[in-house]
Amino acid sequence: MKMIFVFFLLLLAVNANCIAENIIGYDINVEMFNEHPFLVDHERILVIKKDGTKIAEQKIYTDAGSRIPLHLFEDNDSIVFIDANGYWYVLNKDDNRLRIIGWQWNKKLPTNYLGTFRLRKGNKTQTFTKENNIDLKDVYLFKDP
Repeated sequence: MKMIFVFFLLLLAVNANCIAENIIGYDINVEMFNEHPFLVDHERILVIKKDGTKIAEQKIYTDAGSRIPLHLFEDNDSIVFIDANGYWYVLNKDDNRLRIIGWQWNKKLPTNYLGTFRLRKGNKTQTFTKENNIDLKDVYLFKDP
C-alpha cells in the first residue's frame, strides 16, 4: 500500500510539458509546474532555447484551470509573447534577451501571428497551434495585471 501511495505522489510531482516547438530558430516550450494534486490549476513557465542552450526562462500567468493561452507573434527583430492577462514579453533576436514589457491590455497586436500554446481539454501537455482569425478578444482574456 505504501508503494502505491509513493508511486501516486511521484506521478503528481511530474511536470506536464509540451515538446518544444522550433519557431524561427528557437526551441520554445511552456512548462507546467506546481500542479495541484486534485484541482486542474498549475503554474506555467516559458522556456526558450537556442542551439540546445537555454537562453531564457520566465514564469508566466498561472492557469487556474481554464487552459489559458500564450500567443506568439513576430515583430521585426523580435518574438512577442502575449499572455492571457495582457503581459507582453519580447525576445530580441539580435541579442537573445527576453524583456518583460509588462501589462499592455488591449494594445494592438503585432501583424505576424506565429501561433498559440494552449493546454487542450483532457490533455496534460501544452500544444502549439496556429488558430484562425485571431484578434484582441482571443488574446486578452483576463484583465489581471
